[in-house]
Amino acid sequence: MPEESNLLNHYSFVEVNLSYNFVTDSGDQYSAFFVGTNYFEDCLDLNEHVVSFGFSPNERRSEAFFLDSNCNLKRRAKIDFRVRDTIFAIMEEFLTKFPTKSIVSICANNDARELCRRKLFKDWYKKASEHKPTLIEKYDIDLQGADTFYGYASLILRNDNPRHDKLRDAFQNLNSDLISKGY
Repeated sequence: MPEESNLLNHYSFVEVNLSYNFVTDSGDQYSAFFVGTNYFEDCLDLNEHVVSFGFSPNERRSEAFFLDSNCNLKRRAKIDFRVRDTIFAIMEEFLTKFPTKSIVSICANNDARELCRRKLFKDWYKKASEHKPTLIEKYDIDLQGADTFYGYASLILRNDNPRHDKLRDAFQNLNSDLISKGY
């Protein structure tokens, strides 16, 4: 039976200037980071409240899993659910420290694996929500220009964010903004 997480078993992490680092039991080193954005060109007052999120392995000593070309999760070894738990613990800490901020995560189409990342992130969010209900909400959109598919995007923010509705609405209009600007 697969191991499940309760989100209380995340790896310890160190934060320096909105970059969070952690090391797994197998020695894999990861970084998660938040950077400012200007996604909302037509709502400049919102940009200071939005950050972009990303994470990646810095150094991998083991390959716990991979996504095949059909977006199926394939095991090379035991899946480390603590990585997922740590990513969401980092997001929760960030939104606790900065309750008026929101997080945008983009699964870009630069390597034809955007759907795989979207499915993985969606599953991670679902599992995290089941095990630890929070004040955090997530919204998803497809980024489709007039002739180009750019990928997928997610907005994550607190329910009690005073700009919640304005941020959500601006985010949900990103796609039509791309088309109107000729992207």
